[in-house]
Amino acid sequence: MSNTKPVVLLFQDDYERVKDWVLSYPDSETGGQMFGLWTQDRNPYINIITGPGKNCRHGTHSFHQDIDYLKSVGTFLNTEFMMCHIGEWHSHHRLRLRQPSSGDLNSIWKHFPAGVEYFLLIIATIENDRVRLNPWLFTASSHTYDAIEVKIMNKGNVFMRDEVVANKISCGAETPSQPPNPPIYYYPSTQTKTSEAPVGEYVKPENDGQWFHSDWGVHFVQLLNSKLEKMIDASTTIEKTLKKQCLQISFQRKKCSVLLIFPQNFPNSALVFNCKVLGDSSPVAWDAHIEPGQDDVDFVNHIVDHLKEQIHAIMSNKLAVRKYHARNYEVNV
Repeated sequence: MSNTKPVVLLFQDDYERVKDWVLSYPDSETGGQMFGLWTQDRNPYINIITGPGKNCRHGTHSFHQDIDYLKSVGTFLNTEFMMCHIGEWHSHHRLRLRQPSSGDLNSIWKHFPAGVEYFLLIIATIENDRVRLNPWLFTASSHTYDAIEVKIMNKGNVFMRDEVVANKISCGAETPSQPPNPPIYYYPSTQTKTSEAPVGEYVKPENDGQWFHSDWGVHFVQLLNSKLEKMIDASTTIEKTLKKQCLQISFQRKKCSVLLIFPQNFPNSALVFNCKVLGDSSPVAWDAHIEPGQDDVDFVNHIVDHLKEQIHAIMSNKLAVRKYHARNYEVNV
């Protein structure tokens, strides 16, 4: 076996299809599966790449494939053409995250195909108004994953010229459509340098003036998200919504439901905090001007430290009140 770095082999028109799928959901994740074979040099040779099924679910930071569609296509390709399910792809749209997220890693290792040494994951991102492919090769024996490159074969996919195959792929596939909701951006914490991959054209949307769409806002939310991910309760997620043009970030920590509301002219206006202890009927709300500090990292640290202190104080106060009521009840009894 060669010691050269593996390269993904992808037909030109398959790349164009992936590009169209990704740009159809510029603010949500989408994805599909890849079927083909492995060359002697560990190069994943993609014969068929599918997109989302009609019953899939797109989220800001998650994609759930239509399982019935996956099983139907996979069984057909394996039975009729002996193609293997060699990998999956999904988009991180404008998340600025080229590498697998923690959720991606947990899912792949948990569901790694039995008896298979390698598995391919391609992360598609929208960067500088273009679609970029970021492939990762997972190795079962070493429990590692490495960034690899993409080679576009300048010819059409011969398998998709087969009418039976094309009809099978399209049967049960999602009908192309634009997502109806306005963009809500989610920026995880890190980026990884990978080799340049082919890019496609994309028309840049007009600037809507939102602070979190600016270069500074992108970086700030990215830093904040990385900090919040370390303090939220296990098995919970960070949710981001846009309400009355204000970015809202919600999560759970130590049995407290926390909501951060960023005003339209943040950071010039105070950040609004809302904390509700599970089981209580009303939340505790306050607003605060957080000291920016020397840089964005300091700014984020000040916000997180302030939040931790307030949650600790709220929980301590709730505990003291409950102990008081418990003692009072025992005395009265």
